[in-house]
Amino acid sequence: MTPSPTAADYEDDLPNGSSKEHPELDEQADPQAADAQGAALKVISRLQQKLLNWVEPMGLGLVLGSEALRKLGASDLQVPDLAFFARERPRSRPYRVFARVPDLVVRVATAPGQRELLERQILRWLERGAQVGLLVENWGATISVFRKGQVITLGFGQVLSLPEVLPGWEMQLAAL
Repeated sequence: MTPSPTAADYEDDLPNGSSKEHPELDEQADPQAADAQGAALKVISRLQQKLLNWVEPMGLGLVLGSEALRKLGASDLQVPDLAFFARERPRSRPYRVFARVPDLVVRVATAPGQRELLERQILRWLERGAQVGLLVENWGATISVFRKGQVITLGFGQVLSLPEVLPGWEMQLAAL
C-alpha cells in the first residue's frame, strides 16, 4: 500500500521548491488565519446548503461554490465564494454558465481588513449585471446585502430574504 502524499512530496512542483508560497500546504501555517479560513468555509458551506435546499427542488437554477466556478472555466480572477445563476435568464450558449453574470454573488470575509476590497468586488459584479451581492462578516454574524444603489446590513437574529432572485426564500442569520 502506498503512503498518502505530504506537502514535502510536492516541493518540486512549487515555485522555488518552497511551500511557503502555498501556506495551505504548510503544516506550520498561522493557526489564527487557519481558524478564520475554517470558519469562512463553514459559513459558505451552510449558506450553500440553505440555498440548494430551496433552489434544487424547484429547479430554479445553479448554486456553485468558488472551486466549481473555477473548474467550470470562470476566467475572472475575482471569483465569488458562492454564486447563484437563475435558470430563466438566457445564456448565449446552453452549456456555458459563464457567458453571463450570476444573479447572486457572495463573498465571505476571513479577516477584519477585507471589507473594502470585498465590497469593491461585489459592486463590480453589480455593475456587470448581478442583482444582489452578499458580504458575510464576523463568521456569519452580519451580512451586508448589496443591491444597485442600496446596502443594508443585517445582524445576528435577523432574517435574510432575497425576493428579487429567490422569491419566498428566507434564512435566519443564526442558522449560519
